[in-house]
Amino acid sequence: MIRMVLKLPPFEYFEPHSLEQACDLLSKYRGKAALLAGGTNLLVQMKLGRRRPQAVINLKRIPKLSYVAHSDEGLRIGALTTIREILRSTVVKEHFTALWEAAQVMAFPNIRNIATIGGNICNAAPTADLPPPLMALGARVVARSSRGLRSIALADFFQGPNKTSLSEDEVLVEVFIPNPPRNTSSTYLKLPSRTLEDISVAGVAVSLSLNGQEVKSLRLALGAVAPVPILVREAEEIAKGRRVDQQLIDEVAEEASRKVNPPKSELWDFRAPAEYRREVVKVLTKRALRKVLGSLGWSG
Repeated sequence: MIRMVLKLPPFEYFEPHSLEQACDLLSKYRGKAALLAGGTNLLVQMKLGRRRPQAVINLKRIPKLSYVAHSDEGLRIGALTTIREILRSTVVKEHFTALWEAAQVMAFPNIRNIATIGGNICNAAPTADLPPPLMALGARVVARSSRGLRSIALADFFQGPNKTSLSEDEVLVEVFIPNPPRNTSSTYLKLPSRTLEDISVAGVAVSLSLNGQEVKSLRLALGAVAPVPILVREAEEIAKGRRVDQQLIDEVAEEASRKVNPPKSELWDFRAPAEYRREVVKVLTKRALRKVLGSLGWSG
């Protein structure tokens, strides 16, 4: 049996000990450097020849980029925090449930032990599990450059597959999620969910707040159905102020399905055609809404 060993292409390697040093290196290489966090995607892409950076900048020597901190304002997660650390947080599980559920179904444990939240976001893969729940929870990311700090709504962060709104010299340093209001519940569902190595056909994240039997706020985000994760802004327009009933659930699910617009490629069609993804989004949206409503005491 012939065994093929994939090798990394040549590159310069740096281990900065501060964000200032990392930003200076990014400025020097003008878009031709790659940042290394967990490395679970970058190194594979380099071995396959899909990425050939002139330089690799390892961020792991920079202190204070791995933490999960909760305050009266919200949740702050350092960019180098691993998925495993997110899963170990009781605060995330109890108050930011959609994010915890996405982390739970993301890859194998050995990947979760080294993959980071910053890397998962900045890779900007359309099928990534973390962006939809983060968007549904109203997350923002904080980027650092030589010019200072910049806060970006995650819903505006993704520009295309593997493309973000970060400048060439910016480093993502933190994810911030505001505390949800009272009577709020969130969840993340995806298909397939049978095994951890499955790439999503569709993912749906919902965060819903009730005022009695009326919807106070609703944020719904989709993954694996378009070139970028999508925040379905129309969902809140449909639901806000309305009394919860089956008709409302059906309307929101129908609107979500209209946002399904996968790239036209043989690979995407092979995994699941657009028509199938639309039906999956309808089903998952209804399930997610019923799940969060049930946790809030609705039994309609």
